[in-house]
Amino acid sequence: MTVVSEYAEQREFDRLHLMIDATAVINGEEQACNLLNICAGGAKVQLTAMPADASFNKGDEVSLHVPKFDEFDGVIVWTDEEYFGIRFDENHKTIAALVTASA
Repeated sequence: MTVVSEYAEQREFDRLHLMIDATAVINGEEQACNLLNICAGGAKVQLTAMPADASFNKGDEVSLHVPKFDEFDGVIVWTDEEYFGIRFDENHKTIAALVTASA
């Protein structure tokens, strides 16, 4: 079994793939990003440009602002060089459905 399928089997909610410009505030620093997928429990985000002095880690609080929709608060649950995963503080099933419907 591959790592991807192992993680997919652990997911509580179906992920909806999309590409929307967003902004993430991590450790007080605003970062331009792309929202790559979203579900009621979280999201996958890609930074579009990361300043050399910016850093973020698993466990950091994040606020994801998606224009025309809302701001989603959560915590970073995984990271790599340009991507990170967010677990939302609340179940945003309704908002995830709205984002998907307009994408």
